[in-house]
Amino acid sequence: MLLTALFVSNKSNAGVGKRAPLRRKQEYGQPVTIGEDVWVGGGALILAGVSIGSRAIIGAGSVVTRDLPERVFAAGNPCRDIRDVL
Repeated sequence: MLLTALFVSNKSNAGVGKRAPLRRKQEYGQPVTIGEDVWVGGGALILAGVSIGSRAIIGAGSVVTRDLPERVFAAGNPCRDIRDVL
């Protein structure tokens, strides 16, 4: 279940400033993998290259910067495992 104001990014802003012409020629994207039956709270940010395991719950307003295992409740900025979900 995905709620309002969710932002999922699959690219980074590498190469700003003097490297801008190079950035326009190269792709810095990374895949984002979201497992089955994942609940993501409103206003959460999921950054590039992150993998979220099945049946995970992401708290509202969280910033997911690292991979999350299956069956966990995670929240915060940066997002951390709070506890296991049965």
